Amino acid sequence: MTTPNRVAVPKAVGVVLAAGSGTRFGAQQSKVFLPLAGRRVFTWSLRSFAQVRSIRRLVLVIRDLDRDLTMQTLEREFDDDIPVEVITGGNTRHESELAALRYLAPAISDGSINIVLLHDGARPIIPPSLVRALIKNAARTGAVIPGMINDDIRPINPDGTIQMVPAARFVIAGRDPAPQVLALANGPSIEIAANVPNMASVIGRSWVSIAPMRSGVGIKNKVLESWACARPVVLTQLATNGLIVPPDHAPLVCQSPDALADAVVRLFNDAPLRHALGASARANVQAHFTWASMAALVDALLR
Repeated sequence: MTTPNRVAVPKAVGVVLAAGSGTRFGAQQSKVFLPLAGRRVFTWSLRSFAQVRSIRRLVLVIRDLDRDLTMQTLEREFDDDIPVEVITGGNTRHESELAALRYLAPAISDGSINIVLLHDGARPIIPPSLVRALIKNAARTGAVIPGMINDDIRPINPDGTIQMVPAARFVIAGRDPAPQVLALANGPSIEIAANVPNMASVIGRSWVSIAPMRSGVGIKNKVLESWACARPVVLTQLATNGLIVPPDHAPLVCQSPDALADAVVRLFNDAPLRHALGASARANVQAHFTWASMAALVDALLR
């Protein structure tokens, strides 16, 4: 196994790739020349690089046909002490990267540059703090690449809605589900549990129960069953009829579909809150909805 070349004193060059055509963006000119908060897109990246002390040189890779506009933009929008070296790139991003590395080859060979940062000029929101962190880690390991935190990435459903908890499974449990309900089980994320002999077996493998009641009267035993299993229940106001709702469960009583979904996602993402509400739900059932507590209430009324 080879040991990466470690750098004691970083001497970096920031390379901003700006030779794209912008066809995927649908613009008539390269997207790096579009305006963004008072300046053209690519100058934001140069500005961030220029604020990092260990960056000794700045290289901007462009299309030759954009040279005049590039020079005008630099003169008007970039006044930092570090001069920007403008070179012509290739037809693809990789060709532009190679052009930059070939241009820098003498400096890399003589040691005046020991870290090369390659950055897409169409990605302007790169803070100097991130540039410094990249240089620090590249000096230590030999190479580094930034990435998005996985929790920030969400898949999109066919209808355009966002999957906030992609790994979640929605189980619809009940007696004799209608054909419209059965038709919902068209993928791994939705399961229909029909005519379950013991609801505790379904509730016990869940994190959260949902009672989005829109019609009906009387006490909703399905809510009491979930509470007795120490599961928090996200429910509508109608589903609370005849029940004593613990005060800490008030945020789980919602009316709109979006509010119901938000409450479920919040419980999925906050295990301590989920467990605390589950414990208070079970304590609520033990205090108010057992045979003993009901018998005591009836006895008190008859005395």
